Amino acid sequence: MSERHGRAGFTLIETVAALAILGLGLAVLLPLLGDVLDRDVRADSQATAASLLRSLGARLGRDLPLASGISSGSFDDGYRWELAISPYGEAEDRKAWPMAPYQVEATVLWTWAGRERSVTSTTLRLGPKDAEP
Repeated sequence: MSERHGRAGFTLIETVAALAILGLGLAVLLPLLGDVLDRDVRADSQATAASLLRSLGARLGRDLPLASGISSGSFDDGYRWELAISPYGEAEDRKAWPMAPYQVEATVLWTWAGRERSVTSTTLRLGPKDAEP
């Protein structure tokens, strides 16, 4: 028989220790990876809602009437919208102005992770005076 110099492989103890270290490392990294993926989905949802909010503003006065009141609807992909439109300024000032200003609060809503989320924008829009009540 030949005499061995050095070690030929890992012992069972070394292999178990390496697997334990690997298991601890994965136990720390997997929740972090899940959190990163959740944040990515949430950021994507918020970006989609912001884009839908801009498109809603573009439709206001064309497809959606610029008149006092509350209206709502939905988009094709599960997002919903709400508009709250009210006259802006004092009655005396509104009579003197050549256009009718409205305060528009637009909200896009969606459900993510079992909770309702929303993005809201408030702006002023000008409309024709004959549209006023």
